[in-house]
Amino acid sequence: MYIGKKFLAAAIIGGILIFSQNVYALEWATETELEEMKLNVEISLPYKDEMDNEEIKIWAMYCGNNVSHAFNLKNYELALFFANAAIEFNPNNELYWNHRGRSYMYLKEYDKAIADHNKAIELAPDKSDGYRCLGDVHIELKNYQQAILDYNKAIELNPKDNNAYFKRGLAYHYLEQYEAAIADYSKTIEINSKSYGAYNNRGLCYQALGETEKAREDFTKADELTYKD
Repeated sequence: MYIGKKFLAAAIIGGILIFSQNVYALEWATETELEEMKLNVEISLPYKDEMDNEEIKIWAMYCGNNVSHAFNLKNYELALFFANAAIEFNPNNELYWNHRGRSYMYLKEYDKAIADHNKAIELAPDKSDGYRCLGDVHIELKNYQQAILDYNKAIELNPKDNNAYFKRGLAYHYLEQYEAAIADYSKTIEINSKSYGAYNNRGLCYQALGETEKAREDFTKADELTYKD
């Protein structure tokens, strides 16, 4: 019986590697496709202990990739399913803990989100992602000062993490510390010149400071980026 199941799992893995590349190149997965992928995982997960390391690694990657597709559909329960499965396949990869933490954040289960991001940091203390994700949870909780501390650490670990600069700018923005926010939005733009959000938000800061010409220039640039997209 297991041989048939193992063959099915192997066939699914082979198909998914190609399918995932096509999805990222062409389009996001649909809800129906994700539900089919969920069934694939439910069939194969009970046989994890009989898989070799390569199979387990591929299944973990498969589940982790599908979290992104579920996020795109705003189906956070499905994202949580795939994140849980990825962790079952490979509990030592911090990426999957961050995936699950973000799923919990979207589901407004903030304590669980914080615990998962802390686990990711424990597994990979030299990477910025866990701290940045932790900051995002504190933004949701309106703990802006704590969020800034988290983003500070993310930036210390990765000075080119434009998302950390942008989110720290957002925290300063909420605190009405407009000059600090402008500095971070500007750094975001320096790293990623196509950041619509950074131009738009920097324009709002300039507007709040009464610098209308600079605000107009940023809003114009943000509009140009929107039309290009």
